[in-house]
Amino acid sequence: MKNWCFIFIVLSSSFAFSQVEDIDNKINLRDMVIDGTRDETARQLIKEVIKKQKQNSPKHLDAYQFQSYTKFLSKIDYNDIPDFKPKTAKDSIKIKNYQESLQFHEGLLEKGMTYAYTKTKGEKIITDAARISGIKTPLLEIATIDPLPYAFDTDEFKFFYFRSFINPISNKGLQHYNYQIQDTIILNDRSTIEVSFKNIRPKDKPLYGTLLIDEADKALAEFYAEYEGNPEDYSNGGITIIVGSKNPKNYFLTSKYKKINGAWFPDRQNYYRVSKVKYHTDSLQLKPKDYYYTNTMSAEVTYFNHQNNVTLDDKAFKGFNHEITKEAFYKFDEIIPDYRTDSLTRLEKETYVVLDSVGEKENVNKIIKYGRFFLNGLNIPMGSLDFYLPSIYGSNGHEGTVLGAKLSTNNNFHDRIGFEGSINYGFKDKKFKYMLGTNYVVNKEKHAIIGARYKSDVTAFGKPVNAVRSGFNYFREKWINGSNTNYFKLKEYELYGETTFFENLDFETSLTWRDKQSLVPYAFKSFDVDKNYEQLGADIYLRYSPNRHYISMPYGNITTQSGATNFYLLANLNTPAKDEGYESIRLQASAEHEFSWLNKRAHFILRGGTVIGEAPLWETFNQGKRGDGSWFKPWSLGSTNTFETMPYGQFFSEHYIMAQYRQEWFHITKGTPVYTVIRGIYGDFKNKNLHRLYNFDTLDKGYFEGGIEVRRILFNTFGLGAYYNFGAYQKDNFGDNFMLKFTLDVPFTSIKF
Repeated sequence: MKNWCFIFIVLSSSFAFSQVEDIDNKINLRDMVIDGTRDETARQLIKEVIKKQKQNSPKHLDAYQFQSYTKFLSKIDYNDIPDFKPKTAKDSIKIKNYQESLQFHEGLLEKGMTYAYTKTKGEKIITDAARISGIKTPLLEIATIDPLPYAFDTDEFKFFYFRSFINPISNKGLQHYNYQIQDTIILNDRSTIEVSFKNIRPKDKPLYGTLLIDEADKALAEFYAEYEGNPEDYSNGGITIIVGSKNPKNYFLTSKYKKINGAWFPDRQNYYRVSKVKYHTDSLQLKPKDYYYTNTMSAEVTYFNHQNNVTLDDKAFKGFNHEITKEAFYKFDEIIPDYRTDSLTRLEKETYVVLDSVGEKENVNKIIKYGRFFLNGLNIPMGSLDFYLPSIYGSNGHEGTVLGAKLSTNNNFHDRIGFEGSINYGFKDKKFKYMLGTNYVVNKEKHAIIGARYKSDVTAFGKPVNAVRSGFNYFREKWINGSNTNYFKLKEYELYGETTFFENLDFETSLTWRDKQSLVPYAFKSFDVDKNYEQLGADIYLRYSPNRHYISMPYGNITTQSGATNFYLLANLNTPAKDEGYESIRLQASAEHEFSWLNKRAHFILRGGTVIGEAPLWETFNQGKRGDGSWFKPWSLGSTNTFETMPYGQFFSEHYIMAQYRQEWFHITKGTPVYTVIRGIYGDFKNKNLHRLYNFDTLDKGYFEGGIEVRRILFNTFGLGAYYNFGAYQKDNFGDNFMLKFTLDVPFTSIKF
C-alpha cells in the first residue's frame, strides 16, 4: 500500500495514464459488425465532415475563450478480492492494509485550464491550477498534459503522448478505416447520423468506434473509441517494469461537442482504462493460486464558460503557446474551486490527506527532484546548484582519463541571474582545464538569455560543432571522442545570446576572441609549427523544429513533443585579431526526418558543410569515430550520425555531403527493436597543399558503412551495434572494417547514441 502513491507518480511520469469514460452501455464497440465492403455513403459523409471542419471549428471566429476542469482517478475494485481470513501475523498486516485502502483512492490529480484564441495571435493554453496527490514538489510537467486534443482536426491524435492513432475524420483516415452507417438518431433535438469505423488492418492499430455526425452541419457531435492495449504501448524508459504493464488493458474514450453561436466547441471528454491485475496468495486461508482484481484509471474533462468573439488582451498571448502559471501549484487551494464542477467526495478528500502523508514518508518529492535529472539533461539539482553528471569522467587519446566537475546555479538561486563553472584534469597531458561564466534572463516568455563565458580547454580537430548546450551534448562529447589524439589548445572569451522564436525556432549567436594552437605536429601555410592564432569570431546557430512544442514553466521551459522533422544551420566566422591569421566561414546544415515505412519507424538524415576561405585543419570537417586497431570498443558509444568504422584523424574535408538512413524491422523481445543503418559521405579538399607535417586523406571516392543495431537490450537503455565499412576505402583485414559498439537510448528523452 505504501508504494501506491509512488506507482501513481511513475504512471504519470511515463505518460501511461488511462483513457476513460462510462461509455453508454447501448454501444458495444468491440462487437460492432463492419463487413469488408465499402459503405460509399458513409465514406462520402466523412468526406463532407472533413470538408466542413474549418467552417465548424471555433477557429473560424475572430476570438474565443473557454475553461476546463480535469480530474484523474485511479481506483481498485475491491469486490474482486476474496475475503481475507487471517491465519498468521502476516495475514493480519495484509488485512489492516486492505481496510485502510478502502478509505481513499490510489491516486488523484486535478487541474484547471484556460484556452484563448484570436485570428491575429493564434491559440494560448494556460494551466492555472494543478495538484497531484502525494506530491508537494510541483510536478508541473505532468500537470500540463492533456490526454487528448479537444479538436480532432489533424491526421493523427495521441493518447497521453504515448500512442498515436490515425484520425478517422481525416483524409489519411479514409485510407485506413472502413465506415458504415448504423442509424439516424435525435441528439440534443438535432438529427444525428451514427457511423461506426474500424481499422482495415486491425492488427496494426486496433482502433474502432462510433462517430455521431450532426446531419445539418456535417459536424462531429460525439466521438466514441476503444482499443485493447499491449505492453509495448507503454514502454517509456524502463518504467513499465515498475508498473507491471504486462497485464491486459482496455482503453475507452468519449469526446462530446456542442454548438454555440455557429461553432462546435468541446463540451466533455471522458477516458478510462480497465486492467486486470494479477496477484498470488498462499499465506491466507484461501486456495493457493493467482487472483485478479480490476484496476480502473479514469479521467474526465469538463469544458465550460465558453465566450465567443470576446476582446482579449494581446499581452496574454506573449511567450509560448502553452504555459503554466507560477501560482498553479502554490495557490492551488485558492484557485481550483473556481474550476471544479462538483465538490470532492469524502474518498477524494482523504486521497489527498493520506497520500500526501505517504509521499512524505516515502521521500517521493526527493525522487521527483532527482528524476528531473534525466529530463533536464543529466544535471542533478542540489539546492541552488545543478551538478552536471557527465562532467565527472571522460577519456580521449590526448588527455587520457579526465576527471572533473561542472556546476551551474538554477532558479532557486535567482530567477534571472545565473553563474556556471567547470574544472577538469587530464591524467595524460597533466593539465587543468576550466570554464567560468555568467548569464542573465532578459525575457522569460521567449527564454531570451545573454551571457559571458571564459574557458581554457582543448578541442578535437574537425569536430562537428553542436551549439545546443545541454548535459546530453556534454555527455556525447565526453564519451564519443574516444581515442582521438588530434587536439588543439583553445582559450576563449565569449559574449553570447540565445532565444526561442515562434516556439519552433531556436536562435543562438556569439562574439568571441579565441587563441588557438595545435597540440600535434602541424603547420598551416608558412606559419611556424607552434604558432598561436588569435582570432575574432562570430557564431550563428538556428534550429527549426516544426513538430516540437514547448511549455513555459515558472522555472524554465520543457519540451512536450519533439523528434523529427528538424533543420539545423550553424555558421562560424573567423578573422584575425592581429595581422597574421586566417579568414574563413565554416557552414554546416542538416535536415532530419522521421516517418513510418512498412509500419515501422524510419529515420533519414541529410547533412553538409563547407569552408569558405583558407583555414587550418581544425576548422575543416572530420567524421571519423574509430580509434586504434581494436574492433570492439566497449566503453565507446555508437553515435547517431557519425561513421563508426572510419579512423579518427584520417579523413578531412573542406566540403562534404553526407546521408544516413536508419530503418526499424522487428522486435526480438517486447521493447527490443532491431534496426539497420546505412550511411555514406562524399567530400573534397582543394587546398591540401596548405597543410604541412600532417598526413591525411580525402573522401573524394565516397565512404560507405552499414550496420545492424539491437537497441534497449539491457534496462531498456543499452544496446549493441555492429558496423562494417564497404566501398572504395575498404581494407584487406575484416577486423579493420568491422566495429562493435554499445548504443544508448536515454530514458524519458528522444536522445539516442
